Amino acid sequence: MKLFFAVLSFTLLLVGCKPKPEDYVGKATVHINERNFALAIEEFQKLIADHPDSPQAEHAMFTIASLQHNEMRDFRKAAETYKSFAEKYPKNERAPTALFLTGFLCN
Repeated sequence: MKLFFAVLSFTLLLVGCKPKPEDYVGKATVHINERNFALAIEEFQKLIADHPDSPQAEHAMFTIASLQHNEMRDFRKAAETYKSFAEKYPKNERAPTALFLTGFLCN
């Protein structure tokens, strides 16, 4: 019985150990400052996966698109990400900009 509670406690501890959104943003910012955009995007993607409803997730997705567009010059991926952003967060104040950039980058 003690083993059961030990395993249960450990499992609950692991479930609650996701980094905070701010932790992902901090790591991504360091990678951006080092001009390692691929690693920054990975951190933002982890944030979105772990905290999809957080305000930081909205910021992260738009920033991913911006990095793909302006720094990595991958216009196809940027357009896809801008479109996903506008679809997932239609009430965000940047949704119209994301839709515009989707169309702009597709031409």
